[in-house]
Amino acid sequence: LARRNRSTEDRPTECTMDAVTSDCNFDILGGRQRISSGELMRFLHVAECDTVVLGGTLVEGIGNEMSDLDINVLAKERPRFGSVRASKHAFCHTREMDMCSSPEEEVFMTMDYYPNTDIHIDIEYWLFSEIVNIIERVDIGYRSTLKHCDVNYIEGDISRKEHLLLHRLMQGRVIYGESDIVPTKIHELRDKLAYYMYRKNMSHYWFFKDIVGALRASDIEMACEQAREYLIMIVCGANHAAGCTNPARKWWITYLKSNPY
Repeated sequence: LARRNRSTEDRPTECTMDAVTSDCNFDILGGRQRISSGELMRFLHVAECDTVVLGGTLVEGIGNEMSDLDINVLAKERPRFGSVRASKHAFCHTREMDMCSSPEEEVFMTMDYYPNTDIHIDIEYWLFSEIVNIIERVDIGYRSTLKHCDVNYIEGDISRKEHLLLHRLMQGRVIYGESDIVPTKIHELRDKLAYYMYRKNMSHYWFFKDIVGALRASDIEMACEQAREYLIMIVCGANHAAGCTNPARKWWITYLKSNPY
């Protein structure tokens, strides 16, 4: 609780602030909370060549009071734990999501709270080279979906965290720096990613057979559970077919309500 209400002077100030050209204010939670990009920058450890993208469901307009502000820093290199004032962050994690302990360890993620609120801030540091690699794998996956009918043979595996990263870059806003990755390569990838996710999430004949088998065996509980999962998979697939790139299934009803089809 003390971290949530700490004053401006107590927050990290190691980030490069000289390149911040403007402090943009924007409202979230239906206008009940105003967020300052300048305040957010105080939590970051960025270089002049980095790009900072603010995303998440709060920025997207569908989040609630327990949702997070998700910030992705695109950088040539990650900050070292030894150069980060760890006491000014709630947590510092490595790429493997272990707690940072050695000064030479790269900091992948920090967690904090926006001043005088309970709004959680997740900050992740991604390398430009990692972004390019993810984009290449999505392209491989998309081209694979055009060749294979069976989802088990679709190539270009993308982790859930990488899915979320791409979605947040597509739906977020740049609050610091410039990069040709966000306005060009990322947004050009949107349709491919949505179709790739549609093919990966849509159910198939074999899943339907399992439901029929459970019904014929009079196992109603199993049949109901499988049918529920089957319908969620179908709806999530339909959302992706309509252009949704968010892999978080908890929002499937929210996206369904805005699905124009």
